[in-house]
This record gives sequence, C-alpha cells and structure tokens, in this order.
Amino acid sequence: MNAAVFYATREGHTRRIAEHIAAALRAQQVDVDIYDVNHLASLDWSRYVIACVAASVHVGHHER
Repeated sequence: MNAAVFYATREGHTRRIAEHIAAALRAQQVDVDIYDVNHLASLDWSRYVIACVAASVHVGHHER
C-alpha cells in the first residue's frame, strides 16, 4: 500500500509532524512519500491509496 503525506510549513514544525505521520505509517508497513506542497510539480495520483494533508496555522489561518 502506498501513501502520500503533503505539508505546508513556514518554520519547519509542520514538516516534522508530517515526518512523524510518515514514520507511523511506515511502522504499519505502508510505503510513504512526503511532499512539500510549495515545491510540488505534477503527481501520479494513481500510485496512492492514502493521502494525508498537514498545514500550519498562524494567527488562526492555515498556510496558503
């Protein structure tokens, strides 16, 4: 099974959370790719069964 974890971060905290999510999935024998959405080009969605999104929140607003 393949999963994709997407994140957006300003200071790196959300990246670390995304890495923890990926590690937890890998512990369950899931193949995981992590993507910073600010550097995402094209993606073959057919590769993934699971997708997770993590976004930072600053002053009550999510990262763009």
